[in-house]
Amino acid sequence: MFSFPIKLIICSIQFLSTVNYCPAQNTTLNVDVYMQAHVQNRHFSGAVLIAKKGEILLRKGYGMANDERAVPISPETKFRIASLTKSFTAMAIMQLEEAGKLSLSDAVSKHLPDYPRGDEMTLFQVLHHTAGIPDMLQLPAYWEKLQDTCTAAEAVDIFKYEPLHFDPGSEWEYSNSGYVLLGYIIETITGKQLCDYFNEHIFIPLMMSGTGWESATPIENFGASGYHLEAQRRVAMPSINMSVNHGAGALFSTIDDLYKWDRALYSNKLLGAEEMKKIFTPHLNAYGGGWGIMQHQRFGKEIIFMNGRFSGFSANISRYPGDDLCIIVLSNLMDTDPRIIADNLAGIIFEEIAVCPQKRERTEVPLEILEQYAGVYFFEKTNPPLTVEILLDDENKLVRKINGRTDKELIPSSVNTFYYETADVDIVFENGKTGTMIMNLLGTPYWGEKIN
Repeated sequence: MFSFPIKLIICSIQFLSTVNYCPAQNTTLNVDVYMQAHVQNRHFSGAVLIAKKGEILLRKGYGMANDERAVPISPETKFRIASLTKSFTAMAIMQLEEAGKLSLSDAVSKHLPDYPRGDEMTLFQVLHHTAGIPDMLQLPAYWEKLQDTCTAAEAVDIFKYEPLHFDPGSEWEYSNSGYVLLGYIIETITGKQLCDYFNEHIFIPLMMSGTGWESATPIENFGASGYHLEAQRRVAMPSINMSVNHGAGALFSTIDDLYKWDRALYSNKLLGAEEMKKIFTPHLNAYGGGWGIMQHQRFGKEIIFMNGRFSGFSANISRYPGDDLCIIVLSNLMDTDPRIIADNLAGIIFEEIAVCPQKRERTEVPLEILEQYAGVYFFEKTNPPLTVEILLDDENKLVRKINGRTDKELIPSSVNTFYYETADVDIVFENGKTGTMIMNLLGTPYWGEKIN
């Protein structure tokens, strides 16, 4: 865990303008300022909900659900949630185990007798991405199915006869295919379509009326439209049919419904305590049942999270059970990294430092000022500690050199503020020749002292 002064750095017009942190009065303002910077400087559009100990601190939409029709995003806007679907599929599997209809120790072949090597892999291994099943997103047949309504059996056929990447149980490898397989097994056991099972056993009990199964009717017909960036311009993604993603990624939802989901996971409303504990027990690669579970490197607190990204959308839910804190970020811009946003919003809540993204527009800076920033800087708090050399190249551009290799230009956006073209990193220099270099790495600031 890195220790920083307990103050919040926010950036609205000038980089690293510092304000005192006042939790009781300013938390909502500070998180909103951070999000507005993403809207202005990273084209963000989406909805955000932050709640702590049952109190909602922020519930707000930002930007446009549809640029062409000028439809704004609201907290009620529906978004494709992609791999967040996996946590619901895992819940369904555990409910069926609790009901005695399956066991995690079951071989896949018990429920799908004709599945190749199904007698070698268990439901536990499939649930935890250790079965060796290749990810269907790497197979051409998968992409051919994105325009058609696809049954679970048809989706399984995409990867069913592909060779395993490793012997079941020996390694970890993220596999969307595994969760499609689990969804098919749920349908086989219950005789219900997975979407109907979700409705009956999860969505209706939790009154998640804004959550459902995206299939033949694409989400842009009833929710947000998806976008990606081309040359820093938002471009609409084409319509697709999400049914092939099945138990791995076919759901849409809202921030309000996902908060209901968060609340239910602290209770026994959907599942008993013993089975719930299995979901939140990490195994290989800190993965539980549809969730990542680990000690957050930045905060030193347990985090339970899941994120997803697919065809114009990105999503993340971060839960800090020790603090009863939930942060939900849903976006209809595929280039957005919602996990980074959620991490920095948590930093604000935990009274640590978060740095807002900066405007990215090249500005001319006099050579004599650039020369002051050249030198060697030592970053003690990075892991491992880092030495960075800043120098002027033959074109009098400021560049970074690490381990003897010059690799990135520092592009000036003001007289002392710079950015990298190909990474979400901002840099500020303080006090010229004798000063400090501050690197904002994905929202986390690190101070490097000039040593030469």
